[in-house]
Amino acid sequence: MRLLRDASPTRPFPHRPEGVGGSPRPRTRVTAGHRSHHRSQPEYGDCDRKKNVIQPLAETIVPLRERPILELDELWSYVGSKAHKVWIWLALERQTRRIVGLAFGDRSDETCRAMWRSLPPDYRKRALLYSDYWESYTNVLPSKRLRQVSKESGETAHIERFNNTLRQRCANLVRKTLSFSKKTCFHEHRIRLFIDYYNETISV
Repeated sequence: MRLLRDASPTRPFPHRPEGVGGSPRPRTRVTAGHRSHHRSQPEYGDCDRKKNVIQPLAETIVPLRERPILELDELWSYVGSKAHKVWIWLALERQTRRIVGLAFGDRSDETCRAMWRSLPPDYRKRALLYSDYWESYTNVLPSKRLRQVSKESGETAHIERFNNTLRQRCANLVRKTLSFSKKTCFHEHRIRLFIDYYNETISV
């Protein structure tokens, strides 16, 4: 059988640049001078508080007409590594189960005072307060309305139950997790967004 030749004219093979299909392209050695011209990008993004403003928690709370009873507690968390502790101070309204006070920081009087200032102004005047025996509560809160009790009394059972809920629902609060927060502002925003959702859910 006679072989038919391709009628199309033969085309020259296109020129390949060096390093493509041929010999490897020589590598350029990067010196410190070259690296200085390139800024490293932030790994987890920037925390611009001006662009991430959240309404104060007290402005989202409609005060009770009756005398509110608040349960207070602190929850341990961390940002970046367990060496960087961030304590979450919470105030729960017993009648409605709403979270009405919130602050982030260390376990000092200053952070306790920030939690106290986060309450609705009306609550700071007339609320009855239950807490554990942590000394910052004694140093900051009005002594006439403060009742410091043990866990066995059951007077802080609701806030302790909420702490458990918070750890189960927020992955960044699980003690052994890869979802831990890398920046403090993101840590605070994630928890605050869940608290807003929680308050809206139980208010329906």
